[in-house]
Amino acid sequence: MDKALKASSVEATSQIVEREFGFFILRSPNNSEVSAARDAILSELGMSMNQRLKPQVESTQIITSVEPYQAQLLNKWSSGSLVVPGQTLGIIECAPAAYISIAANEAEKAAEIDIVQVQALGRYGRCFMSGSEASVQTALEAATTAIDLVEGIDTAPQ
Repeated sequence: MDKALKASSVEATSQIVEREFGFFILRSPNNSEVSAARDAILSELGMSMNQRLKPQVESTQIITSVEPYQAQLLNKWSSGSLVVPGQTLGIIECAPAAYISIAANEAEKAAEIDIVQVQALGRYGRCFMSGSEASVQTALEAATTAIDLVEGIDTAPQ
């Protein structure tokens, strides 16, 4: 992080240290500053963008017509919008976890959905979204496509 902050005019917003997949978030109004910070970090590590792990979609699931009690349980830990009883719930899981943020962003742009929760820590990232069945299906397809388009080293078993 020190290299990133010295190489550009970005601000550090958070840092998570975990056993396997830690991350930190940098922000700037200028995208080129964030790119300069990223390049400084990769240079310090002796790596390039094409050496990153290619994310894999681990699973997707659609639950139609969520019951009131289910919605209450899901909303207990919600850090986003709330699941309304009767709506459809969509769940996508990917590895490494940080890439779920890309999936959630693309899902929200593709369909009229509510992001209920995004868990981007650890090995597996999860995104919970709700809306109509058609909207959730469209959003899950967009999220899956976004993750599949990220380039990197494929770690899937052959």
